[in-house]
Amino acid sequence: MSECPFFPKPYKNKASTLLTFLLKRRSWLDGLYERSYKMQTGYVKMPNFDLYVINDTKEVKRMMVDEVREFPKSAFLHELLSPLLGESIFTTNGEVWKKQRELLRPSFEMTRINKVFNLMSEAVADMMDRFNKYPNHAVIEVDEAMTFITADVIFRTIMSSKLDEEKGKKILNAFVTFQEQSVHTAMRRMFRFPKWLSYVLGDRKRAKAGDVIRQVLSDIIKPRYDMADNAEFEDILGSLLLVVDA
Repeated sequence: MSECPFFPKPYKNKASTLLTFLLKRRSWLDGLYERSYKMQTGYVKMPNFDLYVINDTKEVKRMMVDEVREFPKSAFLHELLSPLLGESIFTTNGEVWKKQRELLRPSFEMTRINKVFNLMSEAVADMMDRFNKYPNHAVIEVDEAMTFITADVIFRTIMSSKLDEEKGKKILNAFVTFQEQSVHTAMRRMFRFPKWLSYVLGDRKRAKAGDVIRQVLSDIIKPRYDMADNAEFEDILGSLLLVVDA
């Protein structure tokens, strides 16, 4: 790949602590400076958080693959994601994470993925049909479309449920809110805002957005859970519901 992907124009020099807070309220990428994209490793001291930037691919592999147990997910990450993901494989560490992974493994084996591939293909075909309805040279919100197709693939392959436009917009709006507010929550946490103030400024809104997404999922999963022995569905959820924690 010869061309560099688009990225926000970085600042010439490292920003002050106050400017960092102001810049990163929208996106953490906004606070990066030129050297951030060139250095192999870096360290940023925040008021309540030590941030390490790792660009060296060998070090990334060491931390994410070879010695992953030596670099557990931070409690900070768990705090940010728990309103949406709870105690899941994406937020846990150690033996809890290992147990969760073992329980999930059978549902994501290649044979299972092969069975749901057609469902993925159908979701992509529907997306292309939506794109084809636009006139030539129309401007398309690709970010929104990619978020929708991601959710649609998840719904179809895991729960055999096609994501309709109404439900899709509901999830999309809630996810955008959760994502935006999580950035703000992270910055307030780094700069030692009191929890009550952070709650008033956006944490409450973030929690409600997480509840909206979880409720949409629950409306599909709960009926399936109640009839878990029914072999009607050959999807990932069907196999997950049959897993026994020995």
